[in-house]
Amino acid sequence: MNEKSVLNALTSTLVLAAGASLPLHAQTAQPYQGVVGRTLAESKEWWPEPVKAPAGAPNVVWILIDDVGYGAAGTFGGLIQTPTFDSLANNGLRYTNFHTTAVCAPTRSALLTGRNSASVHESGFSDVPVSAGFPGWDGRIPSTAGTIAEILRDNGYNTFAVGKYGITPDDEGTDAGPFDRWPTGKGLTTSSDSLALQPINTSLT
Repeated sequence: MNEKSVLNALTSTLVLAAGASLPLHAQTAQPYQGVVGRTLAESKEWWPEPVKAPAGAPNVVWILIDDVGYGAAGTFGGLIQTPTFDSLANNGLRYTNFHTTAVCAPTRSALLTGRNSASVHESGFSDVPVSAGFPGWDGRIPSTAGTIAEILRDNGYNTFAVGKYGITPDDEGTDAGPFDRWPTGKGLTTSSDSLALQPINTSLT
């Protein structure tokens, strides 16, 4: 799959799950293309090219709305007016295979990773009081579950997010980190998201 087809796929959002197989370029070492001679005069410096999105690559706006049912948008008969969605639908772009987790954090993790929320450990929440020590429920998205933001970043895009993140475990949300499950650790080069952490209380009754 070449980069142009990758961008088309990302733009249309039809193959998010396939994005996990994309090559990651951002930190891939490039073969040295300079010359190291016996003296500086006989040598030629070379610097690796920074990864950039191809010329003409489209902007990608990823709108993530959780806790919203399939029939909420006016496009599909709901009460919320969605004229842009209506325009897309009227031009032939309709998604009719919709799966809902009916809860915010699982929906968010599924839409960001393109995977079933249980397979990325987010069947419940990342908040300690409402997560569970069982497979699929611990609220810790593994590094093997790449997000759309990581895919875009590693293909030369700058990524930015605003809003509620809510899938960083409480005990990892301090100034001491670790930061790999913060928004910036999941591919968002800039983020003004709220981590939406909860006070840690493990003595549940």
